[in-house]
Amino acid sequence: MRTFAIIVLCSVAACANAWDMKAVRECAQEVARSQSNALMDEVNRHLDKVDKENDGSVVKAREDFEEKTGEFMEAMSRPLSDARKHFDDCVTEADGLIAKGRCHYMWVKEIATEVLPAISEATVELVDAVNRIVTEFRENTTANFDELRERARGFAKETGSRFRDCFSE
Repeated sequence: MRTFAIIVLCSVAACANAWDMKAVRECAQEVARSQSNALMDEVNRHLDKVDKENDGSVVKAREDFEEKTGEFMEAMSRPLSDARKHFDDCVTEADGLIAKGRCHYMWVKEIATEVLPAISEATVELVDAVNRIVTEFRENTTANFDELRERARGFAKETGSRFRDCFSE
């Protein structure tokens, strides 16, 4: 049984070592940046059209969305940084191969149980912010806000997919 446990821990360590943690973090940040910038451009394009038609009524909506975008960026970055710090602290304090293997296991577990759910929640909140904009302005303009809503749905799917790709590179 002990031999099996050592093999499992070594496998986990090998898997975790295959992931360059710095590269994963940078990839996730790039995904967050590029995805949120693309969505922000789309939201701004729609709000600009509303603004021209409704005499400046979009300032609050734009500010709220920019705030949600900042929260999204933080949610994509902070949990990965925390997971990396926990891993580094664990390895520093670990004594022996089995203890270090456990550190790798805990890092993978933290990604699955804390990082991914935090990113998912932030993505949902950003999509909800878009939906609030759509609801608020759709009746008062000729801008096609259904298109924006579809873009937000696509954003959520693509962000999740591209983030998962960070772990497979």
